[in-house]
Amino acid sequence: MLVKGMNKMRRQAEAEPEAPAEPSEEVLLLREISQKLSK
Repeated sequence: MLVKGMNKMRRQAEAEPEAPAEPSEEVLLLREISQKLSK
């Protein structure tokens, strides 16, 4: 039973998509707006 649980957890971890390396255009725009507002 323990082995089945560990295998299930491993499969779920492998199935998760990795985060994108570069921030999206939306994130870049939000950062720019935030920086301008903080000045």
